[in-house]
Amino acid sequence: MAADTFISSTNQCQIDWGESRPVQTGSGRYLQGSSFYIQRRTHGAEISTTGVCILSVDFHFPLASSFSFSRDQNLARRVRFLYINPTAKFLPVSNKGLSTSPFRRTLLLAIVHIRSRAAAFKNSLVDPSFEVLKIAKKAVKNCRNADEIEIILGDQEITLSFVSFTNSLWRRDSVGPNVKKISLMTTFANLSLLLNPLVDLASTLTNLCTFNLQLHTPGFEHTSAQWNGAMKALVSFFTAFKDALTSVGLYFTVFQDRGRLFEKLPHLPNLRELSFFAPVNYETFPSTESLTHFFSKHASELEVLTITTDSPWKLVRWRHDLYLCFSKVLQHHYFYISSTTTNPKNLIFGYDMYT
Repeated sequence: MAADTFISSTNQCQIDWGESRPVQTGSGRYLQGSSFYIQRRTHGAEISTTGVCILSVDFHFPLASSFSFSRDQNLARRVRFLYINPTAKFLPVSNKGLSTSPFRRTLLLAIVHIRSRAAAFKNSLVDPSFEVLKIAKKAVKNCRNADEIEIILGDQEITLSFVSFTNSLWRRDSVGPNVKKISLMTTFANLSLLLNPLVDLASTLTNLCTFNLQLHTPGFEHTSAQWNGAMKALVSFFTAFKDALTSVGLYFTVFQDRGRLFEKLPHLPNLRELSFFAPVNYETFPSTESLTHFFSKHASELEVLTITTDSPWKLVRWRHDLYLCFSKVLQHHYFYISSTTTNPKNLIFGYDMYT
């Protein structure tokens, strides 16, 4: 079966830069390939009938033919979802935090704007991912209909070529103008590298309305400067997109004094849905005043509010304050149920039963 015929009948096109192996598709067909394979998978109701492009970077670096499908305009236009997840063999794990020091991070952001052939040649020699990411950058530009991007970046050595690749996604000649939803899963030490380019290109991301962030602590020893850098990047992002965002999801496994963060966040006048998860203790929330104040500022706009924490009794400290923000408060032990009324009259308290 021709590649274009097969892709048109699938929900997902996955590029796997790994070992060559046969893959069974949803229709029962097996494909063998060392550079890419096609696999049928449903990725939720909202994109179950659209093409999905997943970039899963592994330790083998593909040839230009790996992205040949993206160069075909007829195929590339079916792509709706870009999933970027570099593995540890593509971007090695950093166990000392050297790649995420404030100095190195500032240097990376500055160097990425240098447009000289000499710099490009130098990086092609020292960075083995340079060529593959250069190819990927060109291929993604043809996926102009992609409106959702998810990036997963852990404790890894961040290279200049990878920063250049992620930054290129948001530009006018790539998928930036069409992107509606961005989901990031990263450490606070890497956050500014991902958010600062979004702020710089805010005028290009005119359709962005949904933002989800899962923030984890790095595996190495961190500094207060890294905490402050993450907070500054978040505040800058929400300030730049305060009028555009309608749905926000914040999932923090660790963050020092989240109250300070909510004190600095601006009012989001068009926010309709807010999901929030975080462990609650004295270190993370010495005071809940700033959080409840943030909720109260958005009480007239919010339609769905989901609060998830690691223990139900910790929600009691918010009960009275939230009651003042909204007309009715209910308790429920299923953390994934939320209100769908015009205003969150049925505010659902929730907790994760598996933590």
